[in-house]
Amino acid sequence: VLIASFLLHCEMNDDTSGLLQMPMHIIRSALHEIVPNTRYTMIIDESDDDSIMRLLQSEGIICTSKRNLFKLSNISNNSEMEELSLVSRVKFAAQQGSNIIVLSQTDKVNESFYDLFNQHFRKVPSRDGSSERLYANIAVGGISRRSLISETFRCVMHVRVIDLPTIP
Repeated sequence: VLIASFLLHCEMNDDTSGLLQMPMHIIRSALHEIVPNTRYTMIIDESDDDSIMRLLQSEGIICTSKRNLFKLSNISNNSEMEELSLVSRVKFAAQQGSNIIVLSQTDKVNESFYDLFNQHFRKVPSRDGSSERLYANIAVGGISRRSLISETFRCVMHVRVIDLPTIP
């Protein structure tokens, strides 16, 4: 009743199904359109249990398989190796560019991707001169190296709303 009153006040019909589907349509089109110089996507999750990720997977928008979902555990055992592995896997995914990857709870390594996230790419002509290749600095541990980035690379940053105040 409250929603219907609000929609009536805004001179809209009370068909709320369109309003509920619009965010999914926006996310789907943002992730699946290959547009040059497109920024990556950040999804802010109001839940504590990452339910938005399950919803996006059930809608067929993203795949949260081990190959596409990059997430750090909260267990401190062997965390440095886990962080190095995650950075290396993201670097490989950025080179391949064939899948949309999802980064979730990766605060500890996000600065490794500063140039990638901000799209500070260096354009270098290919060897035959027919096209340009994109490179971004990605830090693995204390070493930053220029890495090839596919033009089709797409990244989703999943952030919990409770973590927003602590993100730089």
